Amino acid sequence: MSPHDTHDSDPAFRALRSRVDRLERTREQRLARLERLVAALAEETTRQRAVLESVLDEDDPRLDRDQAVETLLDAIADEEVSDVDLP
Repeated sequence: MSPHDTHDSDPAFRALRSRVDRLERTREQRLARLERLVAALAEETTRQRAVLESVLDEDDPRLDRDQAVETLLDAIADEEVSDVDLP
């Protein structure tokens, strides 16, 4: 290899550069997908919060707040959910 050769003329360098480029594209695609998933999760969380707040809203004439809380607590008890993770 003469001093006038560039790295681009080296087949091993070109193969490595190609691999790095593919990895960068894959990383960018995964990052974009992760960003979409986070945005969707944020939207769903906001939606669920609004639903829960409407159920627990004292001023909502459709539901009795105390009854809604009791219903939620009963559902948790029925599922045998524990506040403590046992080993």
